[in-house]
Amino acid sequence: MGFYRRWTIFWMNNWLAVVLVASFLLLTWATIYGLSKLESFYRTMTLATLPLQLLLTGLNAIIFVYLYSVILQGRFGKLGKKSRIALNDVKITFKDVIGLENAKKRPWKLFNF
Repeated sequence: MGFYRRWTIFWMNNWLAVVLVASFLLLTWATIYGLSKLESFYRTMTLATLPLQLLLTGLNAIIFVYLYSVILQGRFGKLGKKSRIALNDVKITFKDVIGLENAKKRPWKLFNF
């Protein structure tokens, strides 16, 4: 089997990992190159604030993933004390819907059925 065929099979199976690693290496090189071109004061300030920036970025990522998972799992509506509405909590009578003839007729049709 030739090199081209092996590379094609490898690319088809691992293209995402290759792209992510290449992007990471390119961004790392660009960061180091950019830092080397800065003046001494700005380089020192950038390197001094880098741990805080990484911490805040990680914290934001963790908060985003947590909230995203809460919303996807449907627990967002259950964060309050009451997760369901009890039948006794709803106090609507026919006097509340005066003038809405369809609202009065449909329940009576179902009730009489």
